[in-house]
Amino acid sequence: MKVLSIDASRNVDSVPFRSADPGTVAGKPRHGGLERLRVMATLGVVLLHACVPYLKHPMPGLAWPVRDTPSEWLDVTFWAIEVFIMPVFLVMTGMFAWQTLQRRGAADLMRTRLSRLGKPFLFGMMVILPAELYIWVGGWVYEGWVDAVKLKSLKIDGALGNSLWGTSHLWFLLYVLSYVGIVAGIATWMQRNPAEKRYRFIQQPFGSRVALILLAGIGICTLCFRPEVVWGFQHDFLPVPSKWIYSGTFFLGGMWIVSQDKRLHRIQTLTRPLVITAVMSLGAAVAVGRWHLAGHQPDTAMSQASGILLGTTTTLAAWAVSLAAIGFFQAQERPISKKTQYVAAASFWIYLVHHPLLGLMHIDTKFLLPQLPSLVKGVFCFLAALSVSLLTYEAVIRQSALGRWLGMTWSPKPETSGADNADPVILKHLETAATPRRRAA
Repeated sequence: MKVLSIDASRNVDSVPFRSADPGTVAGKPRHGGLERLRVMATLGVVLLHACVPYLKHPMPGLAWPVRDTPSEWLDVTFWAIEVFIMPVFLVMTGMFAWQTLQRRGAADLMRTRLSRLGKPFLFGMMVILPAELYIWVGGWVYEGWVDAVKLKSLKIDGALGNSLWGTSHLWFLLYVLSYVGIVAGIATWMQRNPAEKRYRFIQQPFGSRVALILLAGIGICTLCFRPEVVWGFQHDFLPVPSKWIYSGTFFLGGMWIVSQDKRLHRIQTLTRPLVITAVMSLGAAVAVGRWHLAGHQPDTAMSQASGILLGTTTTLAAWAVSLAAIGFFQAQERPISKKTQYVAAASFWIYLVHHPLLGLMHIDTKFLLPQLPSLVKGVFCFLAALSVSLLTYEAVIRQSALGRWLGMTWSPKPETSGADNADPVILKHLETAATPRRRAA
């Protein structure tokens, strides 16, 4: 593995890999197909939260403005998405953190992520979450769970009050910032040591074929002791250790994958068996998880066995779906349309604002359309929240000063094939600002 040097006098956006290979454009790996995966995963997050009020097996620890009539279909959909959706994002985040580190160095990795993550996180904490607090408490007032006076004080006792305060859906940004900070710190330390020592440090954790197995084992052990990492919601202002460890295994896994195969050829060749494994393990994980949430644990021995089975199936499904999705979308060579580019550019904004929008829509649909089937309500809220998110992106963000500060502006560019798109488009998933850059003519 080469240790790449960066000329600080050059524009960091134009710094290529030191040596190009057949899988690169101007020295950069071709990862354009992942832009489609980014779009699909963003839609999956919105659909996930659209299902929450209609769960037959509610997520422990997750407070929502209202509870509505349960739907078997929406319950299965929710838990299937919950198993893999954040692991997909974290693997891609780790992949491109490694790539940025190799191309630009630790200081620039930290600087760019602080800008692209820190500003949206600050905006979310100061604007999105305060609005969300009042929407949530307003829903509880409508439900009759708290008195209307609580809209003024926001002081709520009991389980509802404990679940109200935290980073909500913005936890992902906080966790990624912590991972990037650790990676940048280690990389900086490595730069101050001899090249031979640096070489061994990189090769030992990332050069072994068993790296992913070890990371999966850590994930399984974490879920065995703390299944609520996936099969519950841990809400706080600081990273929860168990959730931080489990999520970190996928971030490190993404770094390992791209360090071994910049063009992701190996994953592409394994796509078919990965898809089969993903379908089987995901079905098993959802079945075991719903059984677990239903409380079918007659004795201690059975509870321990079910915990091991739950942790194993969940972690296996998360890895299998993540790798299968990356392999499948990376293999796509057809042109990326302007519509896909647009939704990809808006994905970070969708991520920020869809949560409170869905809270409002769930309140409205329950009290204004009480006779509507839950499945129809869920689909309607999903489409409505997505539409409003895109409309506000176009009206408020895409070409505005706020959009420039957040790093979310976008303008059309010529359609490009999946093979020709380089990583800067993909860098800006939830952990970065969604601002695709134009390739030089």
